[in-house]
Amino acid sequence: MTNWPQWAQILQALLTPVIALAVGFIAYRQWRTAHSRLVLDLFEKRLAVYEQTRKAVSFVNTHGRTSREAEFDLLGAMNSAEFLFGQDVRDYLDKMWERFVRLGAASAMIEGTEGEERRRQIELKSRFSMEITQFYYEGSDIFSPYMRMEHRLRKAVKSPRQRPGAAKGQ
Repeated sequence: MTNWPQWAQILQALLTPVIALAVGFIAYRQWRTAHSRLVLDLFEKRLAVYEQTRKAVSFVNTHGRTSREAEFDLLGAMNSAEFLFGQDVRDYLDKMWERFVRLGAASAMIEGTEGEERRRQIELKSRFSMEITQFYYEGSDIFSPYMRMEHRLRKAVKSPRQRPGAAKGQ
């Protein structure tokens, strides 16, 4: 060995592990940044699906009927949800699509019927419209488990929202 002082030899021996720790820390921070970016990208894609669904429902809520644009919005949300969400959200969107189709059919039937049949179609239209607008009360509960960035949030204690005036347990 050289004639270096003992403290210099100790520092020289510790330098390699310190550099390795620094490199390890930097690599960990880069991984965390990449992971956070991935979580944010996934959140943005899922939020776009939620907003597309909400836009379609908003049209029905505002106009009391469906439209091609609203149907395309819902279909786009359904197609995008295929690989972004679990089966529960996909099933919910399928059920929402069925409601859209039934609302459209009831709306069309009203035009060509009279009397009791017309009244029945108006009731069906009202029922399907109400079921579609339940999205405002059900949608956030169904989508929210997929929208959380868990490493940023505390565990939330949340009870499901209910429609105003709806009795519990119905």
